[in-house]
Amino acid sequence: MATDWLRPTSLGGILDRTFSLYRRHFLLLVCITAPQAVVVAAMGFLTNRLTSTQRAAVLAPGSPPDPAAILKLYAAIWPIAVVLFLVGWLAAVIAHGAATTAVSRIYLGKSTGAGDSFARLKGRFGRLVLVSLGVYVRILGLFALVMLALIAVVAMGAAIHAAVLVVMMVLGGLAAFAILARFMLGYMVAVPALIVEDSGAGQAIARSVNLMRGHRLRGFAILILMGILSYAALMLFQGPFIVLNVMAVARHTEPAAWVAAGLALGQAVAVCLTGPFGLVAFVLLYFDLRIRKEAFDLTMLAAGAGDEEAALKPPPIPAPGSLNL
Repeated sequence: MATDWLRPTSLGGILDRTFSLYRRHFLLLVCITAPQAVVVAAMGFLTNRLTSTQRAAVLAPGSPPDPAAILKLYAAIWPIAVVLFLVGWLAAVIAHGAATTAVSRIYLGKSTGAGDSFARLKGRFGRLVLVSLGVYVRILGLFALVMLALIAVVAMGAAIHAAVLVVMMVLGGLAAFAILARFMLGYMVAVPALIVEDSGAGQAIARSVNLMRGHRLRGFAILILMGILSYAALMLFQGPFIVLNVMAVARHTEPAAWVAAGLALGQAVAVCLTGPFGLVAFVLLYFDLRIRKEAFDLTMLAAGAGDEEAALKPPPIPAPGSLNL
């Protein structure tokens, strides 16, 4: 580990370290995200071909759409879509855990490889799944509550005046976004907390919320930048095939299979190349927060070649009354 990384840094410093680490360990990170990219490509291609085939059978040329046939179509596709979603989600969980393991070991100055990073998930995969599920459940629960509140606010505005309705919709929408974003950003470093500290799922989520407190804006900036990079990559690698797909739809014809394959391959390449950026940034943000809040840098330097495993654990919580003077 570079000693200059054992000190707090700015958002710019985290991003600079992210790009530096990505450049120096490009092959490692791409190899870790490649299996997820393959799953994404397969899911995209299968979904596209399945829906195209079914749609062509339902929407026969020269005849109006049959509502019953359309409902039957989506009823047949729904179970397959659920299975594909679950496969993609598990692939993303594995990639997130393996990339976090690799970046953490690189940060701590240890050797690693793609196979080693996946192997170290043994005994942690179940907890990684529980962390992901726990975050999803919390976000969906809050989303439901926020939507109910927003509906109530909009209904009040509609009962008063049309102009009040518009104002309440805008303000309510902004407030809902702010609440959900603040809530979601608290979970950004849950996976690094689980991997580095070898903690339980609930502990990792709680640790993330505690560490992110007061630093959510930095997390939001990282997410925005990574989103821009991902979108740019998708447009670069999928753009030509999107145009061909739109042209085929405009001519009321089904896109060729090679167009669907190009769309899936473009998405896979984009995921493989840009996915590691966010994962690296999350890990570096986690260590930076520990340095700022828990003097992790001093703890590691004091540990030296000694009990490094203990140094990685979070500091103990003082017992009630133990700080009384």
